[in-house]
Parts: sequence; structure tokens; C-alpha cells
Amino acid sequence: MLRLRLITGPLLILALLALMWGDERFDAWLRSHASGAFAGWSDPPRALLLLTAAALAIVPLAAAEAARLLRDSGLPVPTPLAIGSSVAALLSVAVIFMQPPWPIASAVVPTVVVAVLGLSLLILSRHRSVAGVVPGAAGTLLVAVYLGVLPAFLIAIRQVWSGWVVVGIVLTIKSSDIGAYFAGRSLGRNKLIPWLSPGKTWEGLVGGVITAAVVGGLLALATGGAAGTGRVPVWLGAVGGALLAVVGQLGDLAESLLKRTAGAKDSGTLLPGMGGVLDVIDSLLFAAPVAWWLLLLASSSAS
Repeated sequence: MLRLRLITGPLLILALLALMWGDERFDAWLRSHASGAFAGWSDPPRALLLLTAAALAIVPLAAAEAARLLRDSGLPVPTPLAIGSSVAALLSVAVIFMQPPWPIASAVVPTVVVAVLGLSLLILSRHRSVAGVVPGAAGTLLVAVYLGVLPAFLIAIRQVWSGWVVVGIVLTIKSSDIGAYFAGRSLGRNKLIPWLSPGKTWEGLVGGVITAAVVGGLLALATGGAAGTGRVPVWLGAVGGALLAVVGQLGDLAESLLKRTAGAKDSGTLLPGMGGVLDVIDSLLFAAPVAWWLLLLASSSAS
């Protein structure tokens, strides 16, 4: 298992670096060659390549896994409905963060919510039976928020800051996962929440928090002032890293709740040694909104 993780993990990091590099290059090209297409915008949209990758690959794969877990838990959530709802939620929230010059832009998100709920009720009641309709619609809305609204905050971060800020956030959170894994294996004695995630320990949690704090502080020291946020104090990077580690663990536990209810060990088998896509991004989902607010705080303190 560890050997497979040591292979899959670096490959995923390389894929992330390639995606962010491409997103930065495409953003630069767009602003120099096609800025006229966004006349009237306060700032031309960024993160279009990142948003495309999320909408076409990452979110659909994770939504399919989440739908299967919910079905195994007794909630009849169709995979196509889960995918469509989560992608629609992602795009609608991302559009709001891009601040288009449309008077109706603020109505996009509530319109999508109503559409998701209405379509869910319509599709799930097509057999002229009320059985499972309300639980299925609730499950669909859960997937839309979980895998549409939450990851949209990474798009929001990229809209304001450099793509390398996104990389730093991901590395900080994943360093927490790594620190928690090794600290738990070597020092773990006291179970954190045995009824939910028997493998997690308090020692692992502390190890993950310390690791993320160190990584966050080092990233602030190494890149402060060069990533579009102004000079981020080292203490703020360390405190932010620790906070992201705690919130990331909550995201991990939230996915554990889905898996344990469904009686599954992993969300999927797509990524050798790591499970499914949802197993990899679970800690990022809850941490993304917190990272957004932390960056706003960092910008305010630097100005």
C-alpha cells in the first residue's frame, strides 16, 4: 500500500504542477490576445483551465463515487444526476466569484439550486412512486454542495491570486495527511473517533497539524510577496497551515462518514494505493473555503 502511494502521490503532484503551469500560461495568453472579449468585466476571468479540468474530470469522477456511496447507504441518487448537479453548482459559484458584468449574475446560484431540486424530484418520481424521492433529492443536493460549492472556492482563490498559491494550499493540506499518517503509524496509541474512523489517532492529528504548520510557515517565508498576496508573515503561514490541517481532518472524517455508512473502505479504486478521487480530495473540500478567508486576512494584514 505504501509503495503504491509513493508512486501515485508524486504523479498526482506532477499533474497538479502541470495544470497550474498551463493555467498560468493560458491566463497570460488570454489577457494579451483576447482581453477584448471580456470588455466590461472588472477583471477578465482567471482559472479557466483549472475550472475546465475540475468540471470535466475531477468533479464528475468524485461525484460518481459519492453517488455510489449514497446508493449503498440507501439513498437512491442516480450517478448522472449527481454529476450534473455538482458540475452545475461548481460552474454557478465560480461564475459569481469571477464577477461578470451581468445584472442577473447574483441569481445564478439560487437558480441552479432550484433547478437541481426540481429535476431531482421530477426524475426520482418518474416511476409514479414516492419511495426514495425525498431522500434521493436530499442526497443529490448534498453532492451538489459537497462537490460543487466547496471546490469552487479553489477557483475563487485562483481568480484573485496566483495558481501557485493554490499549489501551496494543496501541498500544505496534503503534508498534513502525510504527517498524520506517519505520526499515527509510529506513535498512535489513543483513538480519535473509533466509531467513525478506527485508524485515526490523536497522535496522528497532532503530527498532521505540526507538519502543516511547518510547511505553511516555510511557504510563507519562501514565497511571501511573490505570489500576489503581499508579504505573508511566517506566523500567519504557520497558524494558517495548522488551521487548514484541522479543517482538512474534518473533511477527511466527513468522507469517512459517507464510506462507513455505505460499508466501504475506499470511495473507489481509480488511484492505486489511495483509493478513489474522493479519497484524495476529501481534506481539500472543507479546507478550501477556510483557505479563501485566510488569504483575505493575509492580504488585509499586508496592506
